Amino acid sequence: MAISKKPKDLKAVLDACEAYLQEQGYKRKRDCTERLFFKMNGLNFVLLYEEDDSSYLKLSAYFHSTEFPSSRVTLLEHINTLNLQRKVLKTYIDSDDDVDFSVEMFLGPSMDFMANFERMVDLIESSVHNFYRTFEHGDEESPDPERSDEDDGDEERPLF
Repeated sequence: MAISKKPKDLKAVLDACEAYLQEQGYKRKRDCTERLFFKMNGLNFVLLYEEDDSSYLKLSAYFHSTEFPSSRVTLLEHINTLNLQRKVLKTYIDSDDDVDFSVEMFLGPSMDFMANFERMVDLIESSVHNFYRTFEHGDEESPDPERSDEDDGDEERPLF
């Protein structure tokens, strides 16, 4: 079976997503061809693609890091833990000091983005709520309760 190398029309994907959101009654805004902003389940999302990469698609929700009452180091530890626990989620602090929760994907010509759309939204939504819960408990400690401050990390670890 030959695999088609023809790229997916990502503008059409955003158009379909926008139509779905309109049909479901969600607020949405398109500021350009490549970006669709929408509000769903109390979160603000942006769905975007890049003109120079005809198969790359990204769904994100983001918050300014000052929304999380924590030091930058603790914030980064929690982000790292979340990235380890969640499939396909990428969480990071961007150059504007925003905490970005994203799902990125390469979309081939035969892939149905809308079949995965709600799962992507649910993943980001549950990750954001989990992240906020971590800080609601006033947790300034490392998210790993097994970690000891006396551990210098130099002990030998098995390869498997």
